[in-house]
Amino acid sequence: ANQKKFLSSLPSHLKSLKKASLPVQQQLGMLHTKKLKQHHAAELLPSPLYITYTQLLGQKEAFGENIEVEVNGSTKDAQTFAQQQAKQEMGTLANDDSNRMDDDAIDEEEDAQRRRSRSRKSSKEASNPALAYQLHPLKVVLHVYDTEDPGTKRRKLITLRFEYLAKLNVVCVGSEDSDGMDSNILCNLFPDDTGLELPHQMAKLYAGETPNFSEKDSRPYKWAQHLAGIDFLPEVPQSVGDSSNRASRNADLSSGLALYRQQNRAQTILQRIRSRKIAQMALT
Repeated sequence: ANQKKFLSSLPSHLKSLKKASLPVQQQLGMLHTKKLKQHHAAELLPSPLYITYTQLLGQKEAFGENIEVEVNGSTKDAQTFAQQQAKQEMGTLANDDSNRMDDDAIDEEEDAQRRRSRSRKSSKEASNPALAYQLHPLKVVLHVYDTEDPGTKRRKLITLRFEYLAKLNVVCVGSEDSDGMDSNILCNLFPDDTGLELPHQMAKLYAGETPNFSEKDSRPYKWAQHLAGIDFLPEVPQSVGDSSNRASRNADLSSGLALYRQQNRAQTILQRIRSRKIAQMALT
């Protein structure tokens, strides 16, 4: 009799259970949908920002790093940007192929005029600051939390955004902090890395005039380039120099960069950012 009574009441129990689980199902569904949207947006990131995103996300998933990583910006604008880049690349390839085919038919004077025209076009593009410092529509946003906070509610320490200067092939990092206090945390995170100048020679040549990054809210730190997979040679080899100060600075820089030049780049960067922010909070 008890079993029969249980079976007869089972449908109503299942219905109640289903109703009670609806909020959980909705929450899981929202999380899944958000994750899919983030993955779709990440596919539209330029390679340096994509590498930054995957390095930070991998650090979180593999080691339980107390961070959140997301992609912000307009995916529609990013798609348009990608299409424009593809057209430019296809146009360049087509021009090169056409030039090779017509080389025998064009005399030296016509060829020289064409080269001068292309040179003037490149110079015009390089002299346009708005074009040289054009940002990609998407950016990677990193939320860093305190690892020592025992409470259930995580304490957010700092929020950083990684942006990409497409023409210069440079990643810039800035803080979302409105009062500007956190900009000091990123400056010289590693020795001789103030973020006040472009990190490699190609970017400097293309940009022309030296930019004033001290007035900008994001800077091209060297550690950000390495995190994004943009490695470059120094402008002057370490063996060149007539002062011990230069050798000392190079030695300090090499020792500081050695930590994140290995596989744990992201971990080392996060550790330094956390320690600096916590020290700053202790002084205020």
